[in-house]
Amino acid sequence: MVVTALRALPPALMVAALASLFSADKDILSVALTAVLYSVAAWLFTAKLLGILCEPDGVARKHFQWNAQLCDRLMRETQWFLRWLLPGLAVAAVLYRLHGTAPLMGRLAMLAITLWIAIHIARAHPRSKGQRQGNTVDLQWPLSTHPGALFLCRVYRRCVRIALISDFRN
Repeated sequence: MVVTALRALPPALMVAALASLFSADKDILSVALTAVLYSVAAWLFTAKLLGILCEPDGVARKHFQWNAQLCDRLMRETQWFLRWLLPGLAVAAVLYRLHGTAPLMGRLAMLAITLWIAIHIARAHPRSKGQRQGNTVDLQWPLSTHPGALFLCRVYRRCVRIALISDFRN
């Protein structure tokens, strides 16, 4: 397990070293970049560690005896996280930390990323075709009419409104 953790460490250390380069300056952008890059380093290490654990000959499959299908899914999700979500989160977090210059952009970026994650999860969720039972058809709720999905859409709309109103009032 220690060797696996050591294999995941170099990219995170490089990002942390980059963050330490920005820590010398005290302007608002450098402070924001330093804090965000340290967080990115931690998330990068965690995602890389999970990806390495779930490799075909990794510790998760061999030692922990995790299901191969689960490990394949975790590898795909960590690759998606590293390739697409982590850079977007980093940019959104920097925009969010720039309180005086672009708070609206940071809040909207965070809300957009939340919606992006929800769409990613919805697309990855398997759907059933439905089975006929007598005169009725048993269907799973489609995402657009599922009560939970409708509730989340309403909450998302309200969050966007609150973000817009609070920024224009300040």
